[in-house]
Amino acid sequence: MSHVTTLILITDLWPLQGCSTDDMEKFIHERCPSLRGITHINDLRSREGVFAVGGDKAAQVEILVGAFNYLDHRKVLEELRALPWVEDAVVQIVVNGEHDSGVQLLTLVGKPKNEPFDFEK
Repeated sequence: MSHVTTLILITDLWPLQGCSTDDMEKFIHERCPSLRGITHINDLRSREGVFAVGGDKAAQVEILVGAFNYLDHRKVLEELRALPWVEDAVVQIVVNGEHDSGVQLLTLVGKPKNEPFDFEK
């Protein structure tokens, strides 16, 4: 029996103090035991050798993805909030539980400053 939670962590570029983008996955593995195994997908390379997550450009956010069995949601939030985020960082997670029919978006750190985006245009 399992109860899987899929979690996507989305942050600004270079969001952690004392951590390069290249070391972000390892940094989180060491400081957030609940998220060991989360994968930093920005490191995926396109066929042309350019950092790309799909499309023809590099993502303008850091994206880490993982699926975890019996994830302790409160512990994950505590661990993520305790990381040394840079002062103006925005940190959000998208969460989907095994029996959920959609996702939830949670802002853990900062306040997003977004221009209105109209998907209908």
